[in-house]
Amino acid sequence: GELHSDDSFTSVVLLTDGENNGSMSFHDFEEWYAEQSDAVSGIPVYAVAFGEGNRGELERLAEMTGGKVFDADDGNLTSAFKEIRGYL
Repeated sequence: GELHSDDSFTSVVLLTDGENNGSMSFHDFEEWYAEQSDAVSGIPVYAVAFGEGNRGELERLAEMTGGKVFDADDGNLTSAFKEIRGYL
């Protein structure tokens, strides 16, 4: 189905400590993402970062998708989500 329409805005909010402990590396994700249709590649990812994870990868993800990284290191997720709402 169609992910985008004239009446809606699709985005992804990613809440993460930034640590990659899965089976897919960031490089693997970049290659997968490059192969996707415009419907998928046009969806921005807004990452809410906290903890000691890899900020560089989150910044690359946000840049690649047209999104942005928001910082919640102070533990204030409410503030981070309000910031995202204001950004959209």
